[in-house]
Amino acid sequence: MKILLAGGEGYIGSHLYSQLEEIASVTSIDFDDGPSEKDCINLDLTDINQVKDFAYNCAHFDVLIFLVGLAHTKGSHGTQKEHKKINYQTLITFFNAKRFNY
Repeated sequence: MKILLAGGEGYIGSHLYSQLEEIASVTSIDFDDGPSEKDCINLDLTDINQVKDFAYNCAHFDVLIFLVGLAHTKGSHGTQKEHKKINYQTLITFFNAKRFNY
């Protein structure tokens, strides 16, 4: 089984990745410029061109686990726009790429 794990560098994603890699082939994507303990593809899901390029070049996946989202300072008036962009628009952008091989 091949799994695409979006948000694989986050708290939940990193723990889930460790468990899944023992039983399946896992590709992790995240938007993080820092060092990674595992192979993780750096992808800005708010950038439709990056997402389309990734979709065009990626392999087939049987499962998508989408753990992309902001949780800190949730509901703060100063961050509502950023939360909507990350927590909603990234998934819309991801599916609008239309060429993923699920």
